[in-house]
Amino acid sequence: MESKYFIVIDDKDQNKVINEGIIEKIRRDIPSIEYGFINLGLREFQTKEHLIDIDKVLERFVQLTDQKHIDLIACDYEFEGEKINGLDIIHSIRTLNKKVPIMLYSGKQDDVLKPIFQKYEKNKKPLEVFEDIKVLLQNNFDDFVDRPNYPNEIIRQIRSSKGDLNLTLLKKLKEQENLIFKSLFPKFEGQTLKQISNQVQKKTIDGIEFSEELLEQVISYLIKMN
Repeated sequence: MESKYFIVIDDKDQNKVINEGIIEKIRRDIPSIEYGFINLGLREFQTKEHLIDIDKVLERFVQLTDQKHIDLIACDYEFEGEKINGLDIIHSIRTLNKKVPIMLYSGKQDDVLKPIFQKYEKNKKPLEVFEDIKVLLQNNFDDFVDRPNYPNEIIRQIRSSKGDLNLTLLKKLKEQENLIFKSLFPKFEGQTLKQISNQVQKKTIDGIEFSEELLEQVISYLIKMN
């Protein structure tokens, strides 16, 4: 049975929105759908000064994603009374997972983009504008949507996601994570499948070589069986 799992990050409680606006609508098509929610407004994710503690957020993120394949992350852009924003959260998540699709949403999309173009109109310095745009791109998020519409966008992306070969490989490795690897790729001999999936997910050199070698072996097998 197809299963889906997504995570929402916001500083306001989104459980009702998620359950009524996403889960109830999509469960007819995908009965096995689950979500994780990180409420940045809770004290457990804040410093003594009541500001968001990114380290605590990442710790919770690791807990929510342990032994799970993530199909999508949706993160709010602005957090009330905070110096950091959704881009900072995404940047930190990308240190742990470079592959998962991430959607940024905001009720003030114009406020995010206006300063960039206003700077150009005022100073006429394309290089400065380019640097600002580059910061947005370097955070490597896949979509930027209007806040009221983010539940519908999650549904659309969950339904349309076909999954790529690398994500499927990660999912299968994690299903048998305690098994010990014994052959095919000497560099990983003696490691558990969980350790190997971490290398693949982090896109290390060995992880990339392993994925390529595995694909070559599968193709060779298919050719022999043809």
